[in-house]
Amino acid sequence: MSGRTDSETTDCLEREFSFFLANQEPLVAKYRGRVVVIRDQQVVSVHDSVLEAYLASEKRFAAGTFFIQPCEPGPSAFTVSISSHGLRSGFTSER
Repeated sequence: MSGRTDSETTDCLEREFSFFLANQEPLVAKYRGRVVVIRDQQVVSVHDSVLEAYLASEKRFAAGTFFIQPCEPGPSAFTVSISSHGLRSGFTSER
């Protein structure tokens, strides 16, 4: 537990995301295809997968105090589209 309120955690993650957006181009130039962990508006580690980044980071930092970001160009790096139909059909018990 980080001891932070939900609002403080949200503010922290928004700052880290803003850092990524402001620095996306040079970060992609250096780390394209990798996953970066951002904390205190700096890259603190680089990994081959989101899972690897999470497992390493949870050992070093409290929850809600780090931001994991795939390092790719453009908005697709941080945009997710989820179809409710796809979710529904993917989680049915009838297979």
